[in-house]
Amino acid sequence: MMWKKTFLVFLFSLSIQNAVLDDERTKKTDECPSPRLSSQTTVVTKGQNVSLICSIEKKSPTIMYAFYRGDKYLRTKDNGESNIFNLRISEARDLGPYKCKVQDSISSAYRCSKYSPDFNFTLLDPVATPVLNISVIQTEAGLYITLRCISPNGSLPINYTFFEKNVAISPAISKDVREPAEFNFTQKSTQGDEEYRCKAKNRLLNNAKYSQHTLIPLTGMIPLWEMCLVMTLGLCGLTS
Repeated sequence: MMWKKTFLVFLFSLSIQNAVLDDERTKKTDECPSPRLSSQTTVVTKGQNVSLICSIEKKSPTIMYAFYRGDKYLRTKDNGESNIFNLRISEARDLGPYKCKVQDSISSAYRCSKYSPDFNFTLLDPVATPVLNISVIQTEAGLYITLRCISPNGSLPINYTFFEKNVAISPAISKDVREPAEFNFTQKSTQGDEEYRCKAKNRLLNNAKYSQHTLIPLTGMIPLWEMCLVMTLGLCGLTS
């Protein structure tokens, strides 16, 4: 029986020691938290000015923030607030990875010199002004109208939206290949003063581009029977 009591006492002592160690680890983690590196955006274009913000929950008037790109030291600044590091995206290496370190030679809370997780930017090309094309086919039900919109440049995917005057008439149509987005609808007639345009936008912030306003063409509209005849003759090899 004695060995059982001794064994139980040993298990109890071991559990107490583990609890104390866990508590000490938790205290150390709380006393020395990792900083956070962030920016107002993660997607950028060449030539854009951006800011990196190194922040920590516990503030100290004698805290030091150090910034790194990869293993290269960039700068250290002393202040008690979240430090901001400004840079310009000029070449591929400016995309990162970045990290920051906090340290305080006076306060014991930051003598451990913790680093933030890595932060990277993603380079995107802005969309170019899109081009809108309108085609109209006369049918028995009215006018079958097709709007096509494409931006010749810009990182994919690109979202396209079609407008009549300033009112959206389509949902955003996403294209992950360089081809026109297409939107079709039918209306009974046209007064000739309906204006249409389209918008192109990718993941870059504040970079949407609009096409010129375009009117429905009153001339050159193809009757449906004529289009079907042309297609039929073409399939039969009778057209020149």
